[in-house]
Amino acid sequence: MQHAVFSMKYLDDIDSDEICKQLNITASNYWVLIHRAKTQLRSCLEKNWFTK
Repeated sequence: MQHAVFSMKYLDDIDSDEICKQLNITASNYWVLIHRAKTQLRSCLEKNWFTK
């Protein structure tokens, strides 16, 4: 579900209200999913892309 929300938001540039309607989720759940997706992406980039 995180992948779908993140892709729709940042790749397809769909409005958050429309994403919530299409996926039948609440606005609160939407923001939780976006936050988790960003956190996982950050972790992946730090681990595999950037050197510390």
